[in-house]
Amino acid sequence: MPMSSEPAEPLDIFGASATPSIVDGVYGSLLSAIVEHRLGAGTPLSQNKLANHLGVSRTPVREALLRLESEGLVTRLPDTGFVVATITPEEVNEACELLELLDTFAYLRASESLEPDEIDELVALARTLVDSAESGEAEAWKAADQRYHQIVNEATGNRFVAEANQEVRRRVQRFWMQEPMLDGRLRPCAQD
Repeated sequence: MPMSSEPAEPLDIFGASATPSIVDGVYGSLLSAIVEHRLGAGTPLSQNKLANHLGVSRTPVREALLRLESEGLVTRLPDTGFVVATITPEEVNEACELLELLDTFAYLRASESLEPDEIDELVALARTLVDSAESGEAEAWKAADQRYHQIVNEATGNRFVAEANQEVRRRVQRFWMQEPMLDGRLRPCAQD
């Protein structure tokens, strides 16, 4: 059988997919809404309503919801669709225990490779964490916490630790951002 000189059609082995940047945008919007309690636990997530609200088709909404489901932030209910996942105090405690292990490893590994300017930034971020916890500034605390752990996790050189840390932190961050937790949980976290 002679070979054809015409270029082969590209194979669509993965199926049609939304543009990653659109999915990332939808994912980021939903993640922020969940973490910041604009979408509370148990809130139904209609793909049609979300698509209309965000000005996109249902495909990127569905893909973003599936990603959030894989991270434990939304739950798919049979015949109902997606809802924002609940998190129990026991789950928060278990996640915090895992974060302690991941953070301890990350700090030990990062201490071997941090540059002086990174150390200076970590010290400044630690001050911001304490100050924002004491003043109840949740958004400032969240931003400083994310940047602090980003620096430490990148310095480990271990992407699996960084990804695991980020995923677990995302799951419990919305619990930390609740008003009663700002003083009771964030201050001790910041001082650690």
